[in-house]
Amino acid sequence: GEDTSNSEGWKDYEINKVSVPEKSGIKVVTPKQIMENKPTVPVTNYMKGRAENVDITLVDDNNNGKYDETGTDLIVIGKTCFAVPLGGIVNIGNKLYNIKVDSENNKISLKPYEGDAGMVDVIGEYKNNVSLSVVILTTGNNDYFDVSQRKNFLLPCGKYKLLLGYLEKGINHVAIKQGKMELIEITTEENNDKAKKPKTTVVKWGPPIKLEFEAGVDKQKETVEVKFDSIKILGSGGEEYYNFQPKFVPLMEAKDATGTSVFKGSFLEGG
Repeated sequence: GEDTSNSEGWKDYEINKVSVPEKSGIKVVTPKQIMENKPTVPVTNYMKGRAENVDITLVDDNNNGKYDETGTDLIVIGKTCFAVPLGGIVNIGNKLYNIKVDSENNKISLKPYEGDAGMVDVIGEYKNNVSLSVVILTTGNNDYFDVSQRKNFLLPCGKYKLLLGYLEKGINHVAIKQGKMELIEITTEENNDKAKKPKTTVVKWGPPIKLEFEAGVDKQKETVEVKFDSIKILGSGGEEYYNFQPKFVPLMEAKDATGTSVFKGSFLEGG
């Protein structure tokens, strides 16, 4: 619960260490697990509390006994099970706060963020019947935000890159990375009184999907050799999809100069 506030505007909240048997561990999906396509394992050592009436969980991701290492340790905000790296600013209830973690004294401290802020919408233009489970944006300057939770997500102004995305539909899932995606610029705009207000940046991405790959032509054999390891699956915004589950096997069709299909099948079938 809330403990104290001081003259500098910081509020302290109690957060306690929890250590439980593996069978009682909580589900936390980490960026590393998604990027490396590793299974989720129960987290048995973590810190748990509430701030601004929202559940907060801290995870010691490198298992060194500390929970306050920005960019390394993880934070889960709200009811999601997806963690993001701990940064210096957090979005709680779509309000921005500077955050300090003092795990030795079992507290986190929040102070309202006073810088310029804008909003981002990564949901509205994503044309697919899937769940955007997590979309982590970062400027690379000690800030990490999962912007998948709402259409108009508030975050500090700046130019953001996609650190990680994750799509789920039933047992199918896929990870997303920056690829050829342009930086997402978050800015303000002026209202009628010339005062600054958050401007919403709508990200256009998702289907249609295209393949990019390296290929070589053997004129003597009249063949085209596609290097399978070079295949990249890109979305309409330039984002790259990887770690498909079940495994992704691209289908292809080859046509001759008259437009007649001469082969149709997967890259793995040959022809």
